[in-house]
Amino acid sequence: EDTGVEFLGSHPMCGSEKSGYEAGRCDLYEGAVCAITPTGLTSPEAFKKVSHLWTGVGCSLLELDPVEHDRLAARTSHLPRAVAAALCHTLEYEMEAEKRDKMVATGFLGMTRTAASEEEMWTQIMGTNSEHLLDAIGDFQRTLSILHELLSKNDEKGLREWLRSAAEIRASLNNDRPGCETG
Repeated sequence: EDTGVEFLGSHPMCGSEKSGYEAGRCDLYEGAVCAITPTGLTSPEAFKKVSHLWTGVGCSLLELDPVEHDRLAARTSHLPRAVAAALCHTLEYEMEAEKRDKMVATGFLGMTRTAASEEEMWTQIMGTNSEHLLDAIGDFQRTLSILHELLSKNDEKGLREWLRSAAEIRASLNNDRPGCETG
């Protein structure tokens, strides 16, 4: 039955770990990228309306196939959220909580900021994109294994190259948008 309603997926790549009305900001979408995921069933009118909505609030558009969106979102959004939670859980292995908590500073807090995000929403996000998230976790585990091997072998040259390569990747990212602080 034709309801006259069309679905067109879109995903603004912005936000914070905070949720609810109190966390709203009038500039939230300014300069953000919004992934828009048309399919063969998407009408030109729907594409135009949804595009206009997002550009009207300050987003630039990135047109992606829905599967490509899910794969990329798993690596750029969902995996970082999972890693933030995992980093917090690693603190459970440190028994001297008082000293541990005093040692936590900007590096750890910055890396784990998204662990404070609302868990119900993230349970749904991770669950519905689990196939791509599992692939990303596998790649992350392989990357950690490389680091583990470099440290186990005391391979200072290899470690330096591994860190330099990561710094180059980080420097190449589109981090000049609002909410994408580089410091």
